Amino acid sequence: MGIVGAGVALVFLLQNAPDLSITQFLVETLTAILIALVLLQIRNIGPVPSGRWLDKAVALGFGGVVTLLMLGMLAQPMSPHLSEFFAQKSLPEGFGRNIVNVILVDFRGLDTFGEITVVGLAGLGVWALLKRLRREERP
Repeated sequence: MGIVGAGVALVFLLQNAPDLSITQFLVETLTAILIALVLLQIRNIGPVPSGRWLDKAVALGFGGVVTLLMLGMLAQPMSPHLSEFFAQKSLPEGFGRNIVNVILVDFRGLDTFGEITVVGLAGLGVWALLKRLRREERP
């Protein structure tokens, strides 16, 4: 998953969206750290019993439903109305030529603030987990 996330971040970077790319790299890095910390704690639980057919069926069912929904959404034609709106309004109302930046900062500023908050909280969570692990390692 981390490699896919890094690939998406590189696509953002190649498409001249460095702010999205940095956010994606930060989230991927923090996610990898959190997963590694969780896996360090899980090793003491013991072997996971195999043969949970109900769990497998439910997971496969939900995955199939989500896949079908996404394929159905992707099959719909995209309306150019939003693209045209943002292209027309970015310079006169947002005072910027980079449409993606104007959308993130001016039109969706609260959403961007929310993303920054999520990244900050994830960082605090990683810090707290690392601090806890250090305390448990001390004799």
